[in-house]
Amino acid sequence: MPLHVCDSSASASSPSSSCRSMCPAPPVKGRAPDSSLCGPSRRAIPRCGGPSLPRSAVRSRRTRAPIVPGVSPQPCTPDGRPVTPGAVYLAGPSGFFEAGRRWHEEVVVPAVRAAGLVPRDPWAGPSPLADLPADEDGPARRQWLRQANLLQGRRDLELIDESEAVLASLDGPDVDSGTAVEIGYAFARGRLVVGVRTDLRRCGDNDGASVNLMIETCIADSGGVLHTSLDAAVAFLAARLARGAR
Repeated sequence: MPLHVCDSSASASSPSSSCRSMCPAPPVKGRAPDSSLCGPSRRAIPRCGGPSLPRSAVRSRRTRAPIVPGVSPQPCTPDGRPVTPGAVYLAGPSGFFEAGRRWHEEVVVPAVRAAGLVPRDPWAGPSPLADLPADEDGPARRQWLRQANLLQGRRDLELIDESEAVLASLDGPDVDSGTAVEIGYAFARGRLVVGVRTDLRRCGDNDGASVNLMIETCIADSGGVLHTSLDAAVAFLAARLARGAR
């Protein structure tokens, strides 16, 4: 059973690459405001292959309800390419420990594929962090790792950009910090976010939350749910993405 479910008719939106920061430049005295600047009343949602709509025309963030029924912008990558249909980014810390890797590789990834979805797996394929030269040490090693860390982080964000949705593993005494960032990034990019927490322990802010309230807010306002069952979470994703009801 889901812990909470957002309005399934609510559509997710994807902010344009020019709107990744709020108001990149202040207005110049004597000059009309630039309508392309971001702001609470001017932010627009890019629609691949179509015009932009004001955010207020699609969703009221106060009511979390769609104002224009049926509007479901197709998400894009930052450079304007459509995302891979059915692609789901697998967020979570499972790759850091053996039991987690087995759960991820033998249960999660097969379940996503069996549902007809395309897993975007940050733990698969070569990692920049795996190429540390054996003779590197001291300051040189730290500098090498800093660069590799950035390459890995950017690769993971690109995988989110190429996905329609995120399936986030939220198990643990607290939600993994990297997973929390990925959830926030996916939400800001207008992706559907679905969480799964099989852990019996509570790590919410109060009795009304199973995990951090900001994480639950991003999940709910993306149109997603937080499930206690992996199978239920994957089934929800498959149904939503199959009918394009994001």
